[in-house]
Formats: sequence, C-alpha cells, structure tokens
Amino acid sequence: MTSAILPSVTLDGHQFLFRVEAGPLPVDVNGVEWILTKFDGWAGRPAPRTDRTPRPGHAGAFRAAAYTGPRSMNLEIVATAPDNLTMRQAETDMAALCSDPAQLYEMIVYESGFSRSVMVELDDAVLTAPRTWYSSVFSLRLAAPDPRKHDGSWQSPVITLGTPPSGGANFASPGLVFSSFVDYGTPGQPSAGSVINTGTDIAHPFFVVTGPLPANWQIVDIVNGTTITYTRALSATDVVTINTDDFSTQGFPGHGVYLNSTNNQRASLLTPGGWPYVLPKQSVTYNLRSTTFATAASLTASLRSAWH
Repeated sequence: MTSAILPSVTLDGHQFLFRVEAGPLPVDVNGVEWILTKFDGWAGRPAPRTDRTPRPGHAGAFRAAAYTGPRSMNLEIVATAPDNLTMRQAETDMAALCSDPAQLYEMIVYESGFSRSVMVELDDAVLTAPRTWYSSVFSLRLAAPDPRKHDGSWQSPVITLGTPPSGGANFASPGLVFSSFVDYGTPGQPSAGSVINTGTDIAHPFFVVTGPLPANWQIVDIVNGTTITYTRALSATDVVTINTDDFSTQGFPGHGVYLNSTNNQRASLLTPGGWPYVLPKQSVTYNLRSTTFATAASLTASLRSAWH
C-alpha cells in the first residue's frame, strides 16, 4: 500500500487516500487507486445523550449528566482499477470489510504529520455503485463505541521501587561510640515516572507490573492522589496487566485486571478512590510502592493522549 505520510484512512487492511493536489495518487499492490471523497463524523464531536425529566407542577426539567454518545462516521470511497477483473476483486474485498461481528477494528487516520485512531464496527450496509467497468463508488457507515480519538503512539516510562536505604547507625552490642561522627547511612530514593495527556479529553493509563512483590503493593498517582492496591503477592515470573480505561485497550477489556495475561484478577484490585485518570493537558507522576524491596520489580505506566 501507499506511504502512511500521505493524508489517509487505514481500516482492515485497506488504505484510502485524500486527494491533496492534482495528479494521480499512488496505487495498491493490485494497481487500484482508492480515493476518499467523503469523511463525515471524524471532525467535530458526537452529540451528547441528554436526559431531562419534566418537573411536575413547575417550569423546566430535571437533568442528568449528558455524556457523549458513540461516534458515527460516513465514508465514500472511489476505487479505480486497471482492468475489469481487478475491479470485481476490489468490490469483493470491500464487501468483506470489518466482517467479524464479534470484534472492533482499528481505524487510523493520518493527517498533518500525525496519526490518531478509533475502534470501529460497521453501522450500516456496505453499498457499491459501479461508475464504469473499471471504477466503483463505495459507501459505508462506521460507529465507534468509544468516541474519543487516541494518539498513535504510547508514552511508557518504566518505574522501579527505587534505591533501598543502606548503612546507618548500629545500636547493637557494644552500642554506638560517639568519639567521632555517627554515620546514619544513605536514605532510599523512590522511583517515579511521568506521562502527559496533551489531548482535549480524559485519558486513562495502562499498567503492567512485574514481580516479585509482596501482597498489598500499590500504584500511586502522586498528582491526583489516586491509589490502587493489589492484594496478592507476585512471584518473580508473574506479570499483572491493569487496564484502567472504560473500554478495551491492547486486547484487555475495560477495567480488566489479569495475571499472566489470562487469569482474571479483578477481585484482587482495590480502587477506593476510583480508577486512575489523566485530565486534558495534565502531567501525572506514578510510584510503585511495596513493604519490601526487590530490584527486579517494575511498573510500566503507559498512556496515549485522548481527543474529542
């Protein structure tokens, strides 16, 4: 397919290009030119889900929080092939676009030198309107249950338990000798990692923790004051994955907590202050805390900015 630096939309193995200037566009490996001529719903913001109840005997209404609905997008693509047989194959391929009803598909939009993505599914029929033997117009509507756009790259600082304290005064027999200075040792230094949400919507971190760690280890958001506690110990080979988002991320369901990728451990995670979050334009710093020190233990705190 064509280079991703061109303004384009990539979906389920296809890349549809915007025509940015006169002249031919690059073609795919089969010689088919894909031109995106309509792309409604990507720019802007989906409508809020308003819920108001009339006030009996009074003017006005009671209202509930008006959360944003799913994002709906309409695409129109003109495909031009070098021959009739290739055009028929392109029509067959488009009819199978996003065909698995059990999954969402990542749609990546490249524009102005950066990429953002949403997870989508078909929301209506895929329509084909032949123009010539070698060209057809395709129309489709997509829906993104998570209306936010996400940056194409992740920030992923690695955080350890820091440096343990060393040395210090020894009060055991025969006791301290004050004929010279007292060495109180070197205090421990905590480790920290920061991420920033440069977007316009709330983003949620994705945590991966490796052992060994004793029970009741914690991930602490120093800025917002949020602390989550995992109540089980981890061995040196254990890995816990925590998706703090409401929606699926990196193959893990929303608010999913998994030990070694497959063992659901949601009941072992305590979130008394709610799930961690990062506000728009906010930088957040995380600590990994434990009652004992282990050099190999680590926390990878990943975040990608979110946009309306």
